[in-house]
Amino acid sequence: MFQRILVPLDGSARAEEAIPTAAYLARTTGASLFLLRVITPSFTYVSTYPYSWEPPDALELAMEQGQAEAYDYLAHVVLTEHVDDIHYYVAVEDGQPISRVLQFVRENQIDLIVMRSHGEAGIRRWLLGSVARGIVRRSPVPALIIRDACGQAISKPQELQHKLRILVPLDGTHFAESALLPAAQLSAALASPAQGAIHLTQTVLYIREGGERRRELITRINKDTQAEAEAYLKSVEQRFQTGDLAQFHLQVTSSVVPHSDHAEIWKRILEEAGQAQLRSLSSPGPNDLPAYATCDIIAMATHGRHGLEHLLEGSVTESVLDASIYPLLVAHTQNAETDEEIVKETKRA
Repeated sequence: MFQRILVPLDGSARAEEAIPTAAYLARTTGASLFLLRVITPSFTYVSTYPYSWEPPDALELAMEQGQAEAYDYLAHVVLTEHVDDIHYYVAVEDGQPISRVLQFVRENQIDLIVMRSHGEAGIRRWLLGSVARGIVRRSPVPALIIRDACGQAISKPQELQHKLRILVPLDGTHFAESALLPAAQLSAALASPAQGAIHLTQTVLYIREGGERRRELITRINKDTQAEAEAYLKSVEQRFQTGDLAQFHLQVTSSVVPHSDHAEIWKRILEEAGQAQLRSLSSPGPNDLPAYATCDIIAMATHGRHGLEHLLEGSVTESVLDASIYPLLVAHTQNAETDEEIVKETKRA
């Protein structure tokens, strides 16, 4: 389970919306909660003196004042968000937000980041889409991104009227399967003490019919593709039943979703997550709902800027993040090249 959970903050009320979820996870897992405020005084300081009359220690004084205000802010957040009943830490860092957050993650052995997808507007608010995207893209640990319309699954999971379920899109590769462990951990933690659930799905390319003579061949190929995907998903299900993921005691279901164009993959993933909720709005009968009705969170792996030949490449994950109303758990597949880039950026900051 998660042991050290980080919430990056930018001073905005919207960024603070990640705290209740992180605190809930900390309470159910016994994890420590870290609240981090990154400030950039060198960019926000504006001199009131002509350049030639600038006091030599003006920037240093501005940085000290910014740090003091940031600590006061964090102390206020601890009280207003009622996290003083759990093991928590507060920290203030100055510099470039992305590199500082990632450096903090490594130095403090953080194993989960919980954050909002956007902060407030304005030049002084750093937790914007580009920064959140950069953290997600480069983070060596899973990041749970909270969207505007996340609902009870994130804010009050204990009040859900259904089994909390996480959708995990797969593509048949070990890379995509790297999202399974953090998804299982998150499902078990959010659903506790009830049973959590995972729904596995794989999108497969269906060949379009190309004429009367080829119709039978194409139908047979599509059926074989469907059968192969179903067999693969069943093998993954076994990991939750008798394999390495059985310890989480989750309910697991699966489905195969066809598409006719690779550009449609992210749309089909969102449709698969939302179809049960759409059917619920139409008041269907019990037999009309699939066994995996209602997916509350989507969990995906990403290469960041690498691995363009993989089906679930970074661009697909980011497309889901941009378009989804669901929370997104992103598991990063770290590699030596990415590690080296982060180290270089941290040294430059």
